[in-house]
Amino acid sequence: MMKFRFIKAIFFVLAASLTACTPKIDPEISKGQFFSADANAIDQVTFTRLQEGKSWSASFNRKEQTPWEITSAPDSIPLLDRRANDKYLNHLVDSLTSVSNLKQADRGTDEQLGLAPPKWIIVVGTPYNSNALQLKLGGIDTQTGGVISSIDMAGVKGTHLLRGSFFGLLDHLKNFQYLRLTTLINKKPGDIFKIEIVHGKTKSSAERQVNEWIKKNKNDVSSRLIPWVERLIHLQIKNFIDDPNEQQKLKSLSNSAIEKVDITLTNLQDQAEKWQFFKINNEVYARSEQRNNLFFQIYSEAWSTVKFTF
Repeated sequence: MMKFRFIKAIFFVLAASLTACTPKIDPEISKGQFFSADANAIDQVTFTRLQEGKSWSASFNRKEQTPWEITSAPDSIPLLDRRANDKYLNHLVDSLTSVSNLKQADRGTDEQLGLAPPKWIIVVGTPYNSNALQLKLGGIDTQTGGVISSIDMAGVKGTHLLRGSFFGLLDHLKNFQYLRLTTLINKKPGDIFKIEIVHGKTKSSAERQVNEWIKKNKNDVSSRLIPWVERLIHLQIKNFIDDPNEQQKLKSLSNSAIEKVDITLTNLQDQAEKWQFFKINNEVYARSEQRNNLFFQIYSEAWSTVKFTF
């Protein structure tokens, strides 16, 4: 009897240790919040969109709360710029952990449930389990409005009705490009303390003093610079150029570009971020060391923003 109790005690100690090292995942798919892993512990996610003529799949990971990166793109296309839309992905992951399980779905064939094929397949991983959760999303239950979902979680499987803001976010995910970092300059207005713009022989510069932008001649140019900074940090990438040959071609053309603008943004620690903008064959391109000196095509109307003087 003593031997049995001793073995039992050892078992519970080991079980407690394993529980402490493992993300909290419900052992059963019960009603309520069904996937209770810490959103910060999720470091891998794969989205597969299954739709006639528009199917694609892409995977992402992150390490120790660093920004998300793209690990595989649709059709295994090699990407030169692997930065992901960190804000959107974090929003997706956070909302996934708050999805509610309404109830078990009514019995039916995969075809009747909209799971043959599913609209989405989502695989979520953690440092402890690269396949902690797999979701296959089907049709909408007409009575509850819940999304019919095939769930495989830590070996527990079932078809349930789920509801949450996560599914609304997925509706906005029209294609893979939404998951790439399309914002050109990843800064907030408060990150910038010095600005210098060089366009041909024209050079403009100013420093931020508290909430005012002051030129070297002491003129206050805040009324012009504050809205300009907002426009600059919201510039969007129109096209990612993932072909190395096209990158090399643009590099050669940029050397002889007639229209060119250099913008330097400096933070409070005096760390400078330099951007170059070119007009080549009536198209506008940008590059910076911050993004591996790659060329990105931006929208033509952005030229009026970058050639700004004050």
